[in-house]
Amino acid sequence: DAYLFELWGGSLKPLQLEGDNAVLTGTTVHVSEDAAGLLNKTFGTDAVKRGMLVGTATITAQIK
Repeated sequence: DAYLFELWGGSLKPLQLEGDNAVLTGTTVHVSEDAAGLLNKTFGTDAVKRGMLVGTATITAQIK
């Protein structure tokens, strides 16, 4: 098993309620150590590092 991403919550915005959903925005998504190693091996590089920013996620959970 290998984790592909790490989610960092330091930039989370306050929880929003939208109808039957709870929405968290601002979670940054970063490359995990496992994924960095696998990508570097696959593509013959050392450019991918743990913690490299992939993007920002919005997490939505149905609460009702």
